[in-house]
Amino acid sequence: MEHPSGAAKKKLHVVYLKALGLPHQEIIRIARVSEDSVRRYLQAYMKVV
Repeated sequence: MEHPSGAAKKKLHVVYLKALGLPHQEIIRIARVSEDSVRRYLQAYMKVV
């Protein structure tokens, strides 16, 4: 998860935590992001895949 952009690192971290099967509330707590951010990051990822 090495990337020069802090924002990109945070997004990758959220996607990684979701891939581990964690629920959104746990991702919010671990990654320290809002629920809206989790949804946006995961939706953006799903558009790419």
